[in-house]
Amino acid sequence: MYEVPSKFTGLKSEPVDINEFKSLCYSLQGLGVLTVESIKAHEYPNNYYEAIVSSENEKFSLFINMYISVIGLGNRTENEEKYINKPSIFSAVEELNGNYTVLTKEILSANATIENLKKLSAVEKHEVKEWLPSTMGGLLFTWFFD
Repeated sequence: MYEVPSKFTGLKSEPVDINEFKSLCYSLQGLGVLTVESIKAHEYPNNYYEAIVSSENEKFSLFINMYISVIGLGNRTENEEKYINKPSIFSAVEELNGNYTVLTKEILSANATIENLKKLSAVEKHEVKEWLPSTMGGLLFTWFFD
């Protein structure tokens, strides 16, 4: 079971610089594992950055929680979340920077429960319990914590 790292909400935490995220995306493109279509600037109150990318004739988003350097791949709309696995991207991220953690679709699609919150501070747990989304991806890449 995946335990959410402390500070993912942004409470008492500084964000990863957007330029670091851009550098990662363009480095992945340089390795030939994806093509960067666009990188979205931070949109308040989101706790993540997003790049629209393509790989193997599939267009999807690369999300990074801007406070804990956790990455997920997939497509999300207001009504649906679909996360994907791309092993070539996973291994390229690890090769480029071991400080990032890429989560699988199985982890991101799993139900978010109180058990996933063991590492959080009391303040963070309180914030999260007020609005516990249905999936881990919904929890890690959200607009809720402002």
